[in-house]
Amino acid sequence: MNTTIETSFINVAAASSSSTPSSSWKEILMNAYKNGQTNVTDQISYALNCLIKQLHKILTVTHQKKGPLFNKMLVSSFTAQNLIDCICKVLLETSTSDKLADYIGQLMVQLNMIEFDCQNKNSTRLSDDRKRLVRFLHPYMPRLVIIGGGHSGVLTACQLNDYFSIVLIDKNPHCTLKPAFPVILEKVDHVNKISINYSEILPSNVTFIHGLTKIVRQDGVFIEIAGKEPQIKHMLTNEYSDSNTDVRNCKFLSFDYLVIATGCNGWKNVPQMENPQKENKILYVDGYNMDMVELSVTAINQSNHDIVVIGGGSVGCEYFGSLAQTFPNRNCYLIQRSDMLMKPSKDAHKAATDTFAKMKNANVKFNCQVDRQEDSNILVVKSLESGEETRIKCCVCFLASGISPNTKMMNEYFGESMDENNYLKVNPSFQLWKSNSEYFNNIFVLGDANNADTEKLIQNADIHAEKFVEIAKSILKVSSPNSNEGILATYDNAPRVMAVSLGPKTGFLMKDNKIMFKSGVVNKLKSAIQNSTLKTYKKFQ
Repeated sequence: MNTTIETSFINVAAASSSSTPSSSWKEILMNAYKNGQTNVTDQISYALNCLIKQLHKILTVTHQKKGPLFNKMLVSSFTAQNLIDCICKVLLETSTSDKLADYIGQLMVQLNMIEFDCQNKNSTRLSDDRKRLVRFLHPYMPRLVIIGGGHSGVLTACQLNDYFSIVLIDKNPHCTLKPAFPVILEKVDHVNKISINYSEILPSNVTFIHGLTKIVRQDGVFIEIAGKEPQIKHMLTNEYSDSNTDVRNCKFLSFDYLVIATGCNGWKNVPQMENPQKENKILYVDGYNMDMVELSVTAINQSNHDIVVIGGGSVGCEYFGSLAQTFPNRNCYLIQRSDMLMKPSKDAHKAATDTFAKMKNANVKFNCQVDRQEDSNILVVKSLESGEETRIKCCVCFLASGISPNTKMMNEYFGESMDENNYLKVNPSFQLWKSNSEYFNNIFVLGDANNADTEKLIQNADIHAEKFVEIAKSILKVSSPNSNEGILATYDNAPRVMAVSLGPKTGFLMKDNKIMFKSGVVNKLKSAIQNSTLKTYKKFQ
């Protein structure tokens, strides 16, 4: 970012946060115009930013793919005449004044707020060529904040960076492919193949913030910065919050549009210790946490005790199959509360039980639950039918009995927008539920954190991102962001193909609960898809 832009934003932040101008921002601009003021003060910078916020709502934006703009494709542009009309509409409400618009335009050029196409680019008066195309420069484009750097968050950021000023926030410094985590058990160095730093995949005009979003409000987000100070520190302010969450160590970032793509984590249903004074020697592993999965390999290799997986869904079965085949000299137990694996698919249940039956060290215990931890390394498994108890000396226990959405930051201001399981309610265009039949026009939820009736698959996250990119471009084309009902694309929740690995040697493809194909080739297919996904990320750089 160049010095002029950064300085102007620092001045704007100071003007808007430390003191409120005695005059309205419209009056500031009109007085400056009448007085012929050419030097840009803090108040004028503040007023111009306020004006730009209003212009975003009414400009007729086109997304032409013709004509270079400083060697870039011309997107998010509008004609000089359209800008003249909109400036006067906001400031004068009725009449049009070329002189006023030219004055405002020259101030914007002086602050590097706008740029022109190649023709007559040295002329800074809008009225000199009314047909030429103009666009806002970063970071004066509409600000799109994305919370969550998973699959849908990254794809959204990489495909909309020429249309919005994008800030992506994630609590981790690197992007990971969660469906590939079980492979880490077989090959620890696989970690380096399925994780990549955001700096290697995000376009240069996308800002990444390594931090935790503590609270989301309708006007912005509170972020607890974890990594180095972000480049946009001049956009981050110290904001007061009347919430119950401590935000004293947080920075506030406003947005025009917000995408929540925080995904899910495994339930942290760790068994209670019978004697809390005893030292716990069991490593409980969240299957959605790559660092924990990597750590489990060391724990298993340093012990001769058994391995337990709690939960017989697709995630639990994938981990169980990998564990049983990777550690053939270790007893592995899969604890399932019901009498069926991978509910509700009977085909998948049969494929999984048949596969596990061939593994001598694989023990599946149906209609059972882990009742408690009796000692430092003993889990007590209880039959739900007979009450009989089995004690397992265990070194590692994988928690795969369910998932919960990462939506805690929405609790205080959007509690009504969450369903009984804390998923965020959305319409078919991913807009967040507001009340009754109303939805927020500028807040969207993609991926696993929404309550769309779809399986939590990377294919769906991919389709969510693809569809939202279409939606976001549609919003920019309409005359007002408050009148986008009926024109937005909608999501098709048709069944997708699901690839399941039951260890390194076998797997199957399933769609709509029916197995389509069963073979070890499925594992190679999953590996190819993962490599392709990482290549897709990198191509946006």
